[in-house]
Amino acid sequence: MIHARSAACAALALLAACGAHSDRSADVVRARLVFVGPDLRTPVPALPASVLRLWCPFILGDLYGEPGTGDLAHAVLHPDLTLEIDLERSLGDLERSLEPTEFSLHFLRAEPAEARIARLAPMVLQANGIEPLGRTYWIDADTQERLMLIFADRPVRITGQDRARGLTLSYDLLIARAGYVWVRERVASTGDLSYRVTPRPTHLELAVEHPPR
Repeated sequence: MIHARSAACAALALLAACGAHSDRSADVVRARLVFVGPDLRTPVPALPASVLRLWCPFILGDLYGEPGTGDLAHAVLHPDLTLEIDLERSLGDLERSLEPTEFSLHFLRAEPAEARIARLAPMVLQANGIEPLGRTYWIDADTQERLMLIFADRPVRITGQDRARGLTLSYDLLIARAGYVWVRERVASTGDLSYRVTPRPTHLELAVEHPPR
Protein backbone atom coordinates (compact mmCIF):
# COMPACT_ATOMS: atom_id res chain seq x y z
CA MET A 1 0.00 0.00 0.00
CA ILE A 2 2.86 2.40 0.86
CA HIS A 3 4.56 1.69 -2.47
CA ALA A 4 1.28 2.22 -4.36
CA ARG A 5 0.69 5.51 -2.58
CA SER A 6 4.24 6.69 -3.32
CA ALA A 7 3.81 5.78 -6.97
CA ALA A 8 0.55 7.70 -7.17
CA CYS A 9 2.12 10.77 -5.57
CA ALA A 10 5.09 10.56 -7.93
CA ALA A 11 2.77 10.34 -10.93
CA LEU A 12 0.85 13.40 -9.76
CA ALA A 13 4.05 15.35 -9.22
CA LEU A 14 5.27 14.46 -12.70
CA LEU A 15 2.02 15.50 -14.31
CA ALA A 16 2.00 18.72 -12.35
CA ALA A 17 5.46 19.49 -13.69
CA CYS A 18 4.28 18.82 -17.22
CA GLY A 19 1.06 20.79 -16.77
CA ALA A 20 -1.08 18.12 -18.45
CA HIS A 21 -4.68 18.98 -19.35
CA SER A 22 -5.60 21.02 -16.23
CA ASP A 23 -5.88 24.80 -16.53
CA ARG A 24 -6.34 27.22 -13.64
CA SER A 25 -5.84 30.30 -15.80
CA ALA A 26 -8.64 32.54 -17.07
CA ASP A 27 -10.82 30.32 -19.19
CA VAL A 28 -14.08 30.56 -21.10
CA VAL A 29 -16.15 27.56 -22.12
CA ARG A 30 -17.84 28.09 -25.47
CA ALA A 31 -20.48 25.67 -26.67
CA ARG A 32 -23.74 25.36 -28.56
CA LEU A 33 -27.01 24.43 -26.88
CA VAL A 34 -28.75 21.59 -28.74
CA PHE A 35 -31.90 19.58 -28.16
CA VAL A 36 -31.82 15.81 -28.61
CA GLY A 37 -34.02 12.76 -28.15
CA PRO A 38 -33.55 10.01 -25.54
CA ASP A 39 -30.63 8.48 -27.49
CA LEU A 40 -28.74 11.79 -27.03
CA ARG A 41 -27.99 11.78 -30.76
CA THR A 42 -31.20 12.40 -32.68
CA PRO A 43 -31.83 16.16 -33.02
CA VAL A 44 -35.26 17.48 -32.06
CA PRO A 45 -36.63 20.98 -32.73
CA ALA A 46 -34.85 23.56 -30.59
CA LEU A 47 -36.67 26.00 -28.37
CA PRO A 48 -35.86 29.69 -28.86
CA ALA A 49 -33.40 31.28 -26.46
CA SER A 50 -36.07 33.76 -25.37
CA VAL A 51 -37.99 31.05 -23.48
CA LEU A 52 -34.91 29.56 -21.78
CA ARG A 53 -32.46 30.36 -19.06
CA LEU A 54 -29.20 28.59 -18.30
CA TRP A 55 -28.54 27.91 -14.62
CA CYS A 56 -25.04 26.73 -13.67
CA PRO A 57 -24.62 25.41 -10.11
CA PHE A 58 -21.92 23.02 -8.87
CA ILE A 59 -22.09 19.58 -7.31
CA LEU A 60 -19.72 19.75 -4.32
CA GLY A 61 -17.43 16.99 -3.05
CA ASP A 62 -18.67 14.41 -5.53
CA LEU A 63 -19.03 13.62 -9.23
CA TYR A 64 -22.77 12.95 -8.93
CA GLY A 65 -25.71 14.16 -6.88
CA GLU A 66 -27.66 17.33 -6.27
CA PRO A 67 -26.08 20.77 -6.75
CA GLY A 68 -24.70 22.35 -3.60
CA THR A 69 -24.47 25.95 -4.83
CA GLY A 70 -26.56 28.52 -6.60
CA ASP A 71 -25.75 29.79 -10.08
CA LEU A 72 -22.10 30.70 -9.59
CA ALA A 73 -21.01 30.54 -13.23
CA HIS A 74 -23.56 32.98 -14.73
CA ALA A 75 -23.48 31.61 -18.26
CA VAL A 76 -24.37 33.85 -21.19
CA LEU A 77 -26.85 32.34 -23.66
CA HIS A 78 -27.03 34.09 -27.03
CA PRO A 79 -30.07 34.19 -29.38
CA ASP A 80 -28.37 31.73 -31.76
CA LEU A 81 -28.13 29.23 -28.82
CA THR A 82 -24.38 29.57 -28.46
CA LEU A 83 -23.24 29.99 -24.87
CA GLU A 84 -20.24 31.20 -22.89
CA ILE A 85 -19.19 30.40 -19.33
CA ASP A 86 -16.34 32.39 -17.78
CA LEU A 87 -14.82 29.91 -15.32
CA GLU A 88 -12.40 32.45 -13.86
CA ARG A 89 -15.27 34.75 -12.88
CA SER A 90 -16.72 32.18 -10.47
CA LEU A 91 -13.43 30.76 -9.18
CA GLY A 92 -13.33 32.66 -5.87
CA ASP A 93 -16.95 31.85 -4.99
CA LEU A 94 -16.41 28.20 -5.91
CA GLU A 95 -13.28 27.84 -3.79
CA ARG A 96 -15.12 29.31 -0.79
CA SER A 97 -17.98 26.84 -1.33
CA LEU A 98 -15.92 23.65 -1.57
CA GLU A 99 -16.75 20.81 0.80
CA PRO A 100 -14.91 17.62 1.86
CA THR A 101 -14.99 14.94 -0.82
CA GLU A 102 -17.49 12.17 -0.06
CA PHE A 103 -18.26 10.02 -3.08
CA SER A 104 -21.74 8.61 -3.49
CA LEU A 105 -20.25 5.74 -5.51
CA HIS A 106 -18.80 3.56 -2.77
CA PHE A 107 -15.89 2.28 -4.87
CA LEU A 108 -14.38 5.68 -5.73
CA ARG A 109 -11.28 6.90 -3.90
CA ALA A 110 -9.32 10.16 -4.03
CA GLU A 111 -5.58 10.37 -3.37
CA PRO A 112 -4.95 12.55 -1.46
CA ALA A 113 -8.26 12.20 0.38
CA GLU A 114 -8.06 15.86 1.43
CA ALA A 115 -8.53 17.04 -2.15
CA ARG A 116 -11.78 18.90 -2.73
CA ILE A 117 -13.63 18.66 -5.99
CA ALA A 118 -16.70 20.06 -7.70
CA ARG A 119 -18.56 19.34 -10.92
CA LEU A 120 -20.21 22.03 -13.01
CA ALA A 121 -23.81 20.90 -13.52
CA PRO A 122 -25.60 23.23 -15.96
CA MET A 123 -29.38 23.07 -16.24
CA VAL A 124 -31.72 24.54 -18.84
CA LEU A 125 -34.85 25.97 -17.24
CA GLN A 126 -37.92 27.81 -18.43
CA ALA A 127 -37.24 31.54 -18.62
CA ASN A 128 -39.77 32.24 -15.85
CA GLY A 129 -39.79 28.87 -14.10
CA ILE A 130 -37.71 26.55 -11.98
CA GLU A 131 -38.36 23.20 -13.67
CA PRO A 132 -35.60 21.79 -15.91
CA LEU A 133 -36.66 21.27 -19.52
CA GLY A 134 -34.72 17.99 -19.54
CA ARG A 135 -31.48 16.43 -18.40
CA THR A 136 -28.38 18.12 -19.77
CA TYR A 137 -25.09 16.60 -20.88
CA TRP A 138 -21.83 18.00 -22.17
CA ILE A 139 -21.16 16.33 -25.53
CA ASP A 140 -18.08 16.20 -27.73
CA ALA A 141 -19.75 17.05 -31.05
CA ASP A 142 -17.03 15.24 -33.03
CA THR A 143 -17.31 11.90 -31.23
CA GLN A 144 -20.79 12.16 -29.61
CA GLU A 145 -19.24 11.09 -26.31
CA ARG A 146 -20.48 12.48 -23.03
CA LEU A 147 -18.23 14.68 -20.87
CA MET A 148 -17.99 16.10 -17.38
CA LEU A 149 -16.29 19.34 -16.32
CA ILE A 150 -14.56 18.85 -12.96
CA PHE A 151 -12.72 21.27 -10.66
CA ALA A 152 -10.09 20.15 -8.14
CA ASP A 153 -8.37 22.38 -5.59
CA ARG A 154 -5.05 20.46 -5.84
CA PRO A 155 -3.44 17.60 -7.77
CA VAL A 156 -5.47 14.44 -7.18
CA ARG A 157 -6.08 11.00 -8.62
CA ILE A 158 -9.61 9.60 -8.48
CA THR A 159 -9.85 5.86 -9.09
CA GLY A 160 -12.29 3.03 -8.73
CA GLN A 161 -13.89 0.11 -10.52
CA ASP A 162 -17.13 -1.77 -10.05
CA ARG A 163 -19.33 -4.20 -11.90
CA ALA A 164 -23.08 -3.70 -11.92
CA ARG A 165 -25.84 -5.11 -14.11
CA GLY A 166 -23.25 -7.01 -16.09
CA LEU A 167 -21.25 -3.88 -16.97
CA THR A 168 -17.90 -2.63 -15.68
CA LEU A 169 -17.51 0.99 -14.56
CA SER A 170 -13.88 2.16 -14.45
CA TYR A 171 -12.56 5.53 -13.25
CA ASP A 172 -8.95 6.68 -13.45
CA LEU A 173 -8.83 10.48 -13.34
CA LEU A 174 -5.35 11.98 -13.07
CA ILE A 175 -5.76 15.69 -12.34
CA ALA A 176 -2.31 17.21 -12.62
CA ARG A 177 -2.83 20.50 -10.80
CA ALA A 178 -5.53 22.69 -9.30
CA GLY A 179 -8.09 23.79 -11.83
CA TYR A 180 -10.60 22.41 -14.30
CA VAL A 181 -10.38 19.26 -16.38
CA TRP A 182 -12.68 17.62 -18.90
CA VAL A 183 -13.53 13.99 -18.22
CA ARG A 184 -14.65 11.75 -21.08
CA GLU A 185 -17.12 8.87 -20.78
CA ARG A 186 -16.09 6.14 -23.21
CA VAL A 187 -18.48 3.30 -24.03
CA ALA A 188 -16.85 0.03 -25.11
CA SER A 189 -18.46 -2.36 -27.59
CA THR A 190 -19.39 -4.51 -24.59
CA GLY A 191 -21.23 -1.60 -22.98
CA ASP A 192 -18.57 -1.13 -20.29
CA LEU A 193 -17.95 2.50 -19.29
CA SER A 194 -14.59 4.12 -18.59
CA TYR A 195 -13.86 7.67 -17.43
CA ARG A 196 -10.58 9.45 -18.11
CA VAL A 197 -9.27 13.03 -18.20
CA THR A 198 -9.24 14.29 -21.77
CA PRO A 199 -8.06 17.42 -23.63
CA ARG A 200 -10.60 20.15 -24.18
CA PRO A 201 -12.96 19.15 -27.02
CA THR A 202 -12.67 21.18 -30.22
CA HIS A 203 -16.42 21.33 -30.72
CA LEU A 204 -18.51 21.30 -27.58
CA GLU A 205 -22.27 21.00 -27.16
CA LEU A 206 -24.57 21.21 -24.18
CA ALA A 207 -27.30 18.73 -25.07
CA VAL A 208 -30.77 18.89 -23.54
CA GLU A 209 -32.77 15.67 -23.57
CA HIS A 210 -36.18 17.00 -24.56
CA PRO A 211 -38.84 16.08 -23.93
CA PRO A 212 -37.47 14.43 -20.79
CA ARG A 213 -38.14 10.77 -20.15
